[in-house]
This record gives sequence, structure tokens and C-alpha cells, in this order.
Amino acid sequence: MSLSQLKEMMVLGVLAGHPSHGYALSELLEQGIGFAVGLTRPTLYGILRRLEGRGWLVRETERVGESAEREVYGLSDAGSEAYREVLTRCAMGEVPPLLPLAALLAHFDELSPEVRLKALTHLRRARAALLVHLEEFPEHGGCGGAAIALMHAQVRLEVEALDRLAAPLEGSDG
Repeated sequence: MSLSQLKEMMVLGVLAGHPSHGYALSELLEQGIGFAVGLTRPTLYGILRRLEGRGWLVRETERVGESAEREVYGLSDAGSEAYREVLTRCAMGEVPPLLPLAALLAHFDELSPEVRLKALTHLRRARAALLVHLEEFPEHGGCGGAAIALMHAQVRLEVEALDRLAAPLEGSDG
């Protein structure tokens, strides 16, 4: 998943539950995980234009009291379907996202239990392979060593989290 796809998925995810005007949407995303992936206000407005051009958004003009009119964005029916497809494609891609996995996991409740388990299993397998790869690195000093140690700790915690999320879904009928 590219960073651009991750940003689009995050915008779709927020709008799926909370139709909003651009400023409020940017405030919400900039204060959350969006900040970690560089989801700035100008980037957000570019994403909104792209998503609207694809027919995934509906936009309505709203006026509250004496305030200026503002555009409120929400998902169209096609946008709701596209959100689930993008989420599944991102989760099941050949090259799962390295960081931040949390930005992807935050949306997994939107997937059916069957697809969620499949995606969690896929991500866990990819993370476990990465963990093995990181363990094969020779010890390094300095910042390089610290970066490898940080990635190792991050991936180990991600594997544990994926295991915890998958456990209730395994063996259930959904």
C-alpha cells in the first residue's frame, strides 16, 4: 500500500462514520494518526477533490446560523463500497504496509469477520517474516543499531497485537 492510498483510506474511513466539512475533517485527522503520515490540510483537500472526482463523495452546502456556508462531505453509495474494497486491498496487498500498521488496523472493524480474519492472518504472516529478517541483522552500534532495534520491537509488538485480534475470530462462524 502506498502512502497516498493509506491517506485516501483514512479519509474514507472518517467520512464513513462522520460526514464533515473540510476544516473539521482536517482538524480531526491532523490530531490523530493522520499527523504521523503527513495528512495535512492541503493534502486533505487534494484527496477530497480526487475522491469526489471518482464519484465516491457527495457534497452538500450547509449553513449554521449566521456563519458562512460550508461544504459537508460524506460517502456516496459507491464511496462506501469503494472504502471497503480499498481497505481490503490495502490489507491483502502483496506488500503490506510497513508503518504505520495502526492506521490500517483502526479501520478493520468495517470488514466482515471472515475478511478481517483473513487480513489479520495475512498481515501476521508478513510481519512474522519481517521479524525473522530483522533478527538476522548483525548487531550495529549508533543510530543504525537503534533504528533496527526500534523496528524489531515495533514488529514484535505488531505480531502480538495481530495474534490478539485474530484469536477471537479463529474457529468462530463470524
